Amino acid sequence: MSTKKKIKVTLAMINVLLTAVELYLQWQLSKSENEL
Repeated sequence: MSTKKKIKVTLAMINVLLTAVELYLQWQLSKSENEL
């Protein structure tokens, strides 16, 4: 596997992780708002 491809895959994985974290935080926020 070439270095360029590895970098692309790594960036894609980071992107997915960031999206997951963002969705999780939004879900936590809406959850705590519902409890109030």
